[in-house]
Amino acid sequence: MSQSNPVKIGIIGGSGYVGKELLRILLQHPGVEIAAVSSRSSAGKSIADVHRSLAGLTTLTFTGDIKAMANLDLVFVAVSHGDSMAMVKELHDTNPKLKIIDLGADFRLTPERFEQTYKQQHCCPDIKAVPGLPELNAEAIKHATIVANPGCFANTAILGLAPIAAHILPTVQVTAITGSSGSGAQPKQATHHPERDGNVAAYMILSHRHVPEIEQALNDVVQSVPQSPDSQPQPFAIQLVPQSGPYARGILATCFATLKDPSVDAKKLYQEWADPTTRPFVRIRDDSPKLSDVRGSNFIDIAVHQQGNTVVILSALDNMVKGAAGNAVQCMNLMLKLPETTGLLQAPLSP
Repeated sequence: MSQSNPVKIGIIGGSGYVGKELLRILLQHPGVEIAAVSSRSSAGKSIADVHRSLAGLTTLTFTGDIKAMANLDLVFVAVSHGDSMAMVKELHDTNPKLKIIDLGADFRLTPERFEQTYKQQHCCPDIKAVPGLPELNAEAIKHATIVANPGCFANTAILGLAPIAAHILPTVQVTAITGSSGSGAQPKQATHHPERDGNVAAYMILSHRHVPEIEQALNDVVQSVPQSPDSQPQPFAIQLVPQSGPYARGILATCFATLKDPSVDAKKLYQEWADPTTRPFVRIRDDSPKLSDVRGSNFIDIAVHQQGNTVVILSALDNMVKGAAGNAVQCMNLMLKLPETTGLLQAPLSP
């Protein structure tokens, strides 16, 4: 797409942290033009006044009109789970050709699994979305109309385990520590600075809502591998313990898995999988990934350590970028037939 004819982009939910991150990335993107940004709480206000870090980069104001975005080329929906499905339905019904990327949870799971997980009825179970996992299904994303961007914990664990999924037993333990930005822009007691500073605590132990996403994606990975008739894979059972960390950005996940065959060279599998020509944002590390090496970037750093049939995989990403907005822009690039790295090759903010 040439700069003289940029794609017209809309963002629904632009006043939150993810919306702000979308703006930060897309304002520097050479192939798109942000045509409209909506916010229920900030309609009529200058974007630069609400997001002070974007001053000097945009003169746009927030709008409250979502319907008009159906006339654009592509729309990002960055609102809370349960709210996006009706918005996606309205836009899709108005313009079935409109490309939509939903950054919420409403289209990540089957309607039945969504209702079980989020205790809410799905208003449009007939609308199907392609999982927004470029490292696993880039071709499907290229031809998609609606893409469901993964959750931040889910993306960290899925990409950490995908290369080895077909070689491990289905029960996997995952611990993951995340920054406070993952809780959103609205202050809560658990994310209040005096409560979080100098503190680490586990929450939603074995019951986090991203677990079904992880299981679904890994099951799909294994199903894509040819199986012998007498060896049907068992569904994954992910035991996730999320933790809140005393910092703003980043997730570090540690996954504990057991190989079916201890002779498998786990690190070799990862090195072959992380081909920079097909997965340009995956970097394999020899030592532990560090949040400071991915902060502000769309990279995910992965390390794998093996002892016999025990494998420990560590993966780190910025929950606001590769865990949310950056991954969504990567999907957008694929949908628009652009190189998937377009506008995303920023160096991490380190130290």
